[in-house]
Amino acid sequence: MEEPSEFEEYHELETDLYDYLTKEDFDEALAKYSGRTWFVCWIFILSFTATILNGFHVMSYVFYSVSPKHWCSIPVLEEANWTPEQIQAVSSPSPDEFSNCEYYDWNYKELRDMGYESALQKVKADEKPDTILCEQYSYEIEYKDSSFVPEWNMVCHRLVMKATVQTAVSFGKFIGAFVFGMLADKYGRKITFDISCLIYIITGPVIAWTDSYIIMVICRIGLGVAGIGVYQAAYSILIEIAPPSKRSAFGVMFNMSYPIGMILIAVIAYHIKEWRLLQLYISLPSFILILHMLAMPESPRWLYYSNHKKKAWKMMRNVVSAEKRKMIDEERVSIIAEVQEKTSRYKQFKRNVRYFKHIEMNMRLLLCWFIWFSTSMAYYVLSIISGHLKINSYLYTGLSGIAEGISYIIVIPMLQIIGRRGTSFVLLLCSAISFSVLLVLPDMLQNIKMFVALLGRLCVSSVFVAVIIHCSELFPTVIRNVAIGTSSTCAHIGSTLAPYLVDYFIIYGWWVPNAVCGLTTFISALFTQVFPETKHLALYNTMDEFFSRCKANPKERLSLKNSIIYSLLRKLYIVRRPTPIIVQEE
Repeated sequence: MEEPSEFEEYHELETDLYDYLTKEDFDEALAKYSGRTWFVCWIFILSFTATILNGFHVMSYVFYSVSPKHWCSIPVLEEANWTPEQIQAVSSPSPDEFSNCEYYDWNYKELRDMGYESALQKVKADEKPDTILCEQYSYEIEYKDSSFVPEWNMVCHRLVMKATVQTAVSFGKFIGAFVFGMLADKYGRKITFDISCLIYIITGPVIAWTDSYIIMVICRIGLGVAGIGVYQAAYSILIEIAPPSKRSAFGVMFNMSYPIGMILIAVIAYHIKEWRLLQLYISLPSFILILHMLAMPESPRWLYYSNHKKKAWKMMRNVVSAEKRKMIDEERVSIIAEVQEKTSRYKQFKRNVRYFKHIEMNMRLLLCWFIWFSTSMAYYVLSIISGHLKINSYLYTGLSGIAEGISYIIVIPMLQIIGRRGTSFVLLLCSAISFSVLLVLPDMLQNIKMFVALLGRLCVSSVFVAVIIHCSELFPTVIRNVAIGTSSTCAHIGSTLAPYLVDYFIIYGWWVPNAVCGLTTFISALFTQVFPETKHLALYNTMDEFFSRCKANPKERLSLKNSIIYSLLRKLYIVRRPTPIIVQEE
């Protein structure tokens, strides 16, 4: 008699074992596992504290990238002990301007020998020579080493170097969102969390010590990669462990870490003026992440639905009933997992490719990508606009942190009352209105402009919470991190463009940043209306479940009929439609 093959043995074991270990058993065990309040709160603390560093490193740029007043350095006159005002008076075409990038091509040795008074009379009387670009710069600095701009002369034609320092973080988040999104779905949330923590620990302190601009930019990219890696992994673990009734609250409170980081960096920067010391102070807390790496568990939901069932059951063994626990034969689960690993990789790849050919999935992804892109661009434009508003950077950053904290509080009742779709629509629309108001306010109303900018910041920060929760509920567990990761990648394209939109495209008109952000947020508000409302929907676990539910229930599909506008028009039509008169025949 022929012995059964390995695959026949696998199917026999699978049938025998999963008569007892069904999906319902897993859901029951997971509910008990996540029902321990102290445990879920511990996961929240680990996730929350790890992401505070993101606010530190993103907003530190505002404080140590200040461009001081600068002019062309004339060594001959400086050696003769001429004052900065005297040097600018004879050398600069516009000595009263904040930024002077050119100087007159005088014979400065001759002017030095003449003395200041005689030299000033000469330059006023003689025909002006050609101007040439500065070779060296002098700066008016209130606090020594308070900015990295003078260290690498990031002014005038080298101004792009300054914007690149901030763009490097966004570029790092762009890379990290894409790479870690796929790695987290393939290899697990915890491994990406641990790798991101290690990058934080290494790159932060290096910036404080390096004298190389290239190394600084590379490390800033690393901070961006680490920031998004920690954020995505921690958020996924928290949401997938938290019970459904508390998922929204934990998701909102999780995002409070960023404004807390903003407020703390404003306080720290106010007391520490030297930029390298500031960078070191905000980097030292990253070493605490070693404890997070040891304490953070893997997501049991990811383990179960990614064919790591043995590990999933092992994690939840203590909360499974004694009767069920006796039925779990670890050796059998091990054999099943081993055979599954051998047989499912190619099939899983083909299955994933097939899933992304589905129009429902593609449309959800495309809409999420645009909404995240426009929201992120608007958010970062409002983050770095303080220089154009001509207000105190410490005050604006601190108030922005408070506004963002408030935004996470007000969004909780909004999500519960009007749902994910309605909340996103209202807040995006208010953001678009704020940008439009900034277009028409005169420059003299600086305080009002600051208030409107902070209001826009509050709305766009709230939108981030709503769209993240909505996006996580629109996609099944097996590709949730891919969806969030690619959407986050698009968001970081927006944040990468924001510094250039403010610093460079503004030369075409002061209104350009506000107009672009106002238009894109308005379009995003309209796009949210085609999404299904997910407030009371159970999470999709598998792709098959996703497609079957979308097919069975039209309310779970993308449709213009989901929109508020459609509902209003329909109600208006029903009200105005004449009631038919029924005549009974005798």
